Amino acid sequence: MALMDYGRCRKYRQYLECLSRFYKVDVDWEDVGGFHSAAQYSFLINKIIRDSSFLSDNKKNVIKDMKEYASVDIVPDKYFNWLKADNRAACYTWFWLVSNTNPWRSTNHKRMGLINESDFNNFNSACDMNEGMFSESPDYKAINSEICFSVQELSIELEKERAKKDDFLRPFLGGVNVGSVVSNSANGINFSRLSPVNDLRESYIYSSMILIDDLDYQVNEKIHILDNVHDSWGRNLNQFTNPFKWIDLSEDESIHWLWDYMKKNHLGCDLLPSSIKQMKDFILATFDNWAGWTDEQFSKQKENAKAIRARSEESISLKKLLKPTDADECRRVFLENARNAWMQKRHREKLKKDFSGIKLTAQSKKKLLAIHNATGIEPNALLKSFIDDAYRKIKSENSDS
Repeated sequence: MALMDYGRCRKYRQYLECLSRFYKVDVDWEDVGGFHSAAQYSFLINKIIRDSSFLSDNKKNVIKDMKEYASVDIVPDKYFNWLKADNRAACYTWFWLVSNTNPWRSTNHKRMGLINESDFNNFNSACDMNEGMFSESPDYKAINSEICFSVQELSIELEKERAKKDDFLRPFLGGVNVGSVVSNSANGINFSRLSPVNDLRESYIYSSMILIDDLDYQVNEKIHILDNVHDSWGRNLNQFTNPFKWIDLSEDESIHWLWDYMKKNHLGCDLLPSSIKQMKDFILATFDNWAGWTDEQFSKQKENAKAIRARSEESISLKKLLKPTDADECRRVFLENARNAWMQKRHREKLKKDFSGIKLTAQSKKKLLAIHNATGIEPNALLKSFIDDAYRKIKSENSDS
């Protein structure tokens, strides 16, 4: 999507929001989620108005309402400019927003029909947005009882779905308690709010814009959220400027290895990438937004570390088994362990390559083939026999001296 489309795409999306909320138009938001150009939005808006006799007859008023609605909620593009120069910052912001903004302050929940328009607005005014605490007023309690009823119903349905999954998985886990399985997903990231997008930087930026636009806050409050993201990104970049400098992330093999290693070590990303390029973006965004291991995850880490330590070919200090105190320390411990694992992997591959790369001269190959023809013994077996004989001879000579 071209950069100049940002403003129009966001504006037209707000037009659809207006049609959905105030004119009760049934909008296929899943389909809209795949739009990548202003022309797609414009085509749908015109079709909706054209197909409705009421909207067509009142077209001027409808357009006026859409424009007024869009002018209220949209944060100017300039507040997103710092994202346009860096893939890592763009993807970081997208992951940060889904994990650090309240989904219940999003217009998406109004579309779901969980809360009606008047109750939602009353609920918003009853919230202390700075502290995240709710008012104890009688009006709020009355509103909250209605809201919680809908949420409780949703929670029951989600619990039923989880139970079904547990019942399905139990036969494959050999009697293991499904609830005791430790998640491999990175702690602190709300992957459920991420939707698949293409691997362009513009897609990450636009996804962040939509998340901000959909929040039911005043524009100045949305700008404050973006300031928080920017500050958080600055601190993160200062601490971990180039966290994976020890591995070449321009190579597909390295990216695949790191993706799998992160998942095995409870730092996995639950959103499947659409390309190897996006896999790299997701690796960095997951690492940058990671809140550190949970107690359960770190206990599993200790079990794995002890198992590795027991192997003769690998070692790990038991000092590494002490739980890091915060997210940044978790990142440092993970990076040290990952770097060591990568170096060991490369070392083993080098040794294997060194031995498998032994080459015989043409004359030696001719002689080896002649022995093979005369004895019927395979060349590899002959070489092994010669080496074993020579080794025994050296050992015998050393023991005699």
